[in-house]
Amino acid sequence: MAKCPNCSFDLKPWHIKAECPSCKVNIPNFNWEERLEEDAVRSEKAFAMLNERVRLVKAYLFGSRVRIARLILTFTPLLLLVIPFINVTVNLPFLTDKAHVSVLTAVLWVVNNGIDIGSTLSLLSGEVIGTPVLLLLLGTVFFLLAFLCAVISFLLLVIRSFSLGANGNIVCNVLSIIFSIGAVIVYLSAFSAITESGINFITEPSLGIALFVAFIFYAVNLTLSILAEKGIRKERREFREKRKAMGKLS
Repeated sequence: MAKCPNCSFDLKPWHIKAECPSCKVNIPNFNWEERLEEDAVRSEKAFAMLNERVRLVKAYLFGSRVRIARLILTFTPLLLLVIPFINVTVNLPFLTDKAHVSVLTAVLWVVNNGIDIGSTLSLLSGEVIGTPVLLLLLGTVFFLLAFLCAVISFLLLVIRSFSLGANGNIVCNVLSIIFSIGAVIVYLSAFSAITESGINFITEPSLGIALFVAFIFYAVNLTLSILAEKGIRKERREFREKRKAMGKLS
């Protein structure tokens, strides 16, 4: 049940006039100057907090050379799409070709030719070629997981900048480094298995430059993320103290 803000008279549903039946005060305009002042103060606080948040988001992404370099390096994984991550010589009847396999060429090959699941399972179950093929596939999965972690790192960097929270770059880059090392180890094991099995239609396997570029990128980005996080912690703490001082707005 609503009450008059001036005399606390219980207003009934049939009291539809703006004036209170008891004290005759205009209810919508009651104490309007004080309420207007409160709204002005509330708006001023909200605007001040918005300006402070925008300032800190800019500082979060562009506040120093380290942070600018970190942001630029988050785009670097896109280059890994076109750089070969494995090199092999394919020996077919009447054809010998040096293949430089990148993520882009692999995707285009799958799009144009499709995946024959039956043939793939037959290769994996082969006594001679099964182990090398399995290791090659596993190494590729590790390489793609490292790339995926780098993409997630960029998304977290942008998203977390608005909340000024820990962006997850450090964790993502550590995972990328681990997966990259795993990819190199598995690929080298696959190359050894290819040599020992005597397979003649795939020869001269070697690591592509993408694996080395990726490892350097992940290591540099990890270092930049650690350095940037030190300064961000202070700014994040100052922002929270200022927000607490102003009071949380509902």
